[in-house]
Amino acid sequence: MKEKLGTLRFRYRGGDAFVEGLVRMAEGISEHVCEVCGAPAVRSTQRSISTLCSKHGASPECVPQLHSDRTKACFQLPMLPRNLGWQHLARAFEETADFNIRHNNLAHFVVDAVIETEALILRRVDDEVRDSADGMLRMIEVFSLHCNPTTGVPIGAFSSERARGCVTGEHIARRNLADPLEWHSGSSET
Repeated sequence: MKEKLGTLRFRYRGGDAFVEGLVRMAEGISEHVCEVCGAPAVRSTQRSISTLCSKHGASPECVPQLHSDRTKACFQLPMLPRNLGWQHLARAFEETADFNIRHNNLAHFVVDAVIETEALILRRVDDEVRDSADGMLRMIEVFSLHCNPTTGVPIGAFSSERARGCVTGEHIARRNLADPLEWHSGSSET
């Protein structure tokens, strides 16, 4: 893992299309969260290229936009989340899906619903297929479980206070995030 141009980049071996989707979405999310605290952010080129929220150094005019330019995209969600704290994740998903459809041979797919419960769930029409898009969808769902739906600021195991020390099993009790096989199976128990 490394940082390049204000975002995360991953190198890995093995895995299937689902794992590829998880990695691509993690890289996409990193373009939209502060590298210091994890809050919604924008990439800034003030001193060096970095992704920061206004609290950690982004200039006031560089606040996250609620809507990216969706008119030129080949992939769009049917609607954006009502919860402002999850809109940066929806933007990250749209941009990552759009880029991978255009440049990485990701087959076009349809998300027919944006469901907001304890997590942001993007429901895919052909959900029997397990591919890169499925990994991307699952990453959004799991990441949103750890974001305040109103502010987008990380809570629980992803918060900066907990990230510095050992992560307890509190979040694992809710959904077994330590077991990648559970992610792959698409299990949705809460």
